[in-house]
Amino acid sequence: MTTPHEILLEAARRKLLFIPRGDSLLIIPRSRLTPDFLAVIRAHKPALLSWLAFARQLHVARQILCGEFVGCPRGTRIRLMNELNSFFHPLATRAFAKLALDDMEVGR
Repeated sequence: MTTPHEILLEAARRKLLFIPRGDSLLIIPRSRLTPDFLAVIRAHKPALLSWLAFARQLHVARQILCGEFVGCPRGTRIRLMNELNSFFHPLATRAFAKLALDDMEVGR
């Protein structure tokens, strides 16, 4: 296992959940984690955190494009737009535009 994708596939096989917390990675349930697999995770933690952040941003962009944030508070739209503005992907660009249009339609 050398790529984040391979590590996450193995984690799924072991029924482990990875939860990013800033620069940390919470792994649940810890009882299914072997010392060898923990060493692999530690060795690739920065890449795993980056991959998980990318996956999260894609998920949020898809939610926006599906209309799940229509009518959300303006502060939420602004926070999402700020996050998407630093994420360079076509879905993020489309989601950003949708949020901006929604913001203009609300008149704020």
